[in-house]
Amino acid sequence: MNWLLLTRHLESTKNRDDRFAQRGDDDHLTSTALGEADSFCHAIVDFLGTLQVRTVEVFASSTPRAVESVTGICAALHVTPVLDPALASIVVPETAGLSSKELRLLDPVAAWELNLYRAGLFDTYSMRHVGPLAPSYERQIEGRINHIAASSADGCVLVAHRSTLTTALIGLARRCGYYPVDFFGFLPMEFGASSLVYFERGTPKSVVFANLPPGELNTIGKEFVDLVRASGFSPGIRSTLQRPLSD
Repeated sequence: MNWLLLTRHLESTKNRDDRFAQRGDDDHLTSTALGEADSFCHAIVDFLGTLQVRTVEVFASSTPRAVESVTGICAALHVTPVLDPALASIVVPETAGLSSKELRLLDPVAAWELNLYRAGLFDTYSMRHVGPLAPSYERQIEGRINHIAASSADGCVLVAHRSTLTTALIGLARRCGYYPVDFFGFLPMEFGASSLVYFERGTPKSVVFANLPPGELNTIGKEFVDLVRASGFSPGIRSTLQRPLSD
């Protein structure tokens, strides 16, 4: 595999109700998402054509919201999705199924941490409920990404959840050398947004772009593909693992 497109599912009833993930979510797309599904599908398929991939494999979480988001893509590509329960969203027992309003009432400290995290000011590893679960979840998602990277297809599409894709993308950025190893921060990720990673011999070499909405895949996304191709997939990114010297 040379290309991995990481794509968040479209809006679900869980998202509309502002609830945290829980096991056994019977969580389907909203009417808004169903109305956006065709344009979402066409944007993904057209972009894969831009990459000039001859063969494509599609992976998805086995939850209803991911399966329904990927259905049109698979139909257009004439492929069967590989549904993987291990790509599910992280479930935190203390918050499972709660709404954000309920969390503020039941656990105001956790709600405060979440607010700062979503503003980019708090580290996942420091969150009292999520922090202890993060390392094992990272290993789980890394294992699934390694499995996908071993695909014989030219390109792969992964449709999953924000926590799944955040974990995957941060892990891949670390392996490319430009995300710190001791911090796990928030990544903004709208419904249907995609990130693209270029691989060589199963190893990630460049995050080509991150979290572009469907409408920008074939404009801004194509520009970034051309940029990194022209630079040999190494567009002069300085590693964030090294802190700059003080003045």
